[in-house]
Amino acid sequence: MVAPLRLVMMLNLFVAAAVAVFAEPISRDLLGQPDFTPVLQAAALTLPLTVLAQMFSACLSGLERASGELVRKIVEQGGRIALGV
Repeated sequence: MVAPLRLVMMLNLFVAAAVAVFAEPISRDLLGQPDFTPVLQAAALTLPLTVLAQMFSACLSGLERASGELVRKIVEQGGRIALGV
């Protein structure tokens, strides 16, 4: 779980830093709206937190599926043992 999280966060922090640094040229030259600079800077700050929350949500969802599968296997094996006796 740590390796994918580390990879995603490093890439995400790089993109967020690039957006924060180049917010003015992006808003002025690319979007044609110079007043949009503070919005881009705010988005650059919230982007890593949002992606981190989504990654943790996906991890928890995977753990719930794994624990459900484990319970199913235990009950299945217990049933086989009980019926085989």
